[in-house]
Amino acid sequence: MRILFILASDNIYRYKNIFTINNGFAPLSLTTIAASVPKKYNAEIRIIDEGMQSVNYDKMSFDIVGISCCASSANRAYELAEYWKKRGTYTLIGGYHATLLPDDALKHCDSVLCGFGEYVFPEFLEDYSAGKTKKIYISDCEKDMKTVLPNRDLIKNIPYYAKNTMYATRGCTNNCSFCSVNKFTSSRYIKRPVNEIVDEIKENNFKTVYFMDSNFTMEHEYTKELLEALLPLNISYYADVTADAYLDTELVELLQKSGCFQVFIGFETLNHTSVNTSNLKTKILNNYKECAGSFHDKNISITGGFMVGMPGDSEEYIKNLPNYVQELGVDLIRYTIFTPLPGTSIYNEFKQKDKLLTYNYDYYDFMHVVHKPELLSAHKLQFLYSDIWKKTYSYKRIIRRVNKVKNKKTDMLLQNLYFKLLSNRVPEQIPYKY
Repeated sequence: MRILFILASDNIYRYKNIFTINNGFAPLSLTTIAASVPKKYNAEIRIIDEGMQSVNYDKMSFDIVGISCCASSANRAYELAEYWKKRGTYTLIGGYHATLLPDDALKHCDSVLCGFGEYVFPEFLEDYSAGKTKKIYISDCEKDMKTVLPNRDLIKNIPYYAKNTMYATRGCTNNCSFCSVNKFTSSRYIKRPVNEIVDEIKENNFKTVYFMDSNFTMEHEYTKELLEALLPLNISYYADVTADAYLDTELVELLQKSGCFQVFIGFETLNHTSVNTSNLKTKILNNYKECAGSFHDKNISITGGFMVGMPGDSEEYIKNLPNYVQELGVDLIRYTIFTPLPGTSIYNEFKQKDKLLTYNYDYYDFMHVVHKPELLSAHKLQFLYSDIWKKTYSYKRIIRRVNKVKNKKTDMLLQNLYFKLLSNRVPEQIPYKY
């Protein structure tokens, strides 16, 4: 049995040449599904990441092809599925988009995997071998889920910036209206046994770890137990945390002592009128600078996520965002455009109110305007979005940020330079008609 797993590309995340590879964190989805394949099938497995590799499928042959996609790569996933189906290959589509809109994905493939694929792919293989496959396979997050460790050997030749990725937890209970994470876990927060996480780090001899959890610090007591267990390992690690984590001084201190060198914080907005859209608390919003300072005091760098085009965002606010962010003091900045993802409640609301400009999945990549903003035109928002990227990643601002970093300064410089390259790919104009 020959199996191919593909991470589909989109407008931004796609390989063009060696200078445009998306040198990010190694995703865990496909390596984990690959590891779930029972040995009895003696399967030959390959993984292709279209954002990182150049590939010619015409020279390949497989029995089964599984494609993972998000909204912005859905059209590419559909194209791939139809290509392989014509060649007589059994095709599956999974990932966030397929989980949110399984019936839509099913129009283009033989079966759809909803939720965590590693828990249903073995079931699919049993059905496939017996010639009685189902159209839709759904993982059950209400049951205890045994961890499937990823097969990292399958991506050893893919040049990711960070290959030592892993999970401690899965899911998030914040239920932000624009987020798709909660669909995978039915709004539950799934925690791995602490000893299991420690064993995985030891067995792989990791010295640096990149935790891919949506919310590493959601349950503080569990996080503290984990951090205590990490202390003897003498590792350094990256993690996504929420802004309110800084209020727990014991937690922040443990983050430092256990080796945390960088956190991602989804600040989302510095505009008070946008708070309700992202479930942020006004108290936290008013203390973002204090939040950033608490991590910097512990020599922990901060990547800040900021979303523009939210209800209440004005032209003046967006224009000044690079200055606001500079005053806040974060070390790396990721801007996204407020995007109602297909299948989420906010998408359905905007569709009903005729607030969507396009239904083409290609543009639902958080870098194109797909909705009607409240206080400015869509074209103006797109231009401002491109402009703030370029202003934020001027060499002057990069040097100013990096000079203040106290831990892994070279690493932070490289990340800033990569984002500067990315800023050159941010579209200045809306590429579709509406």
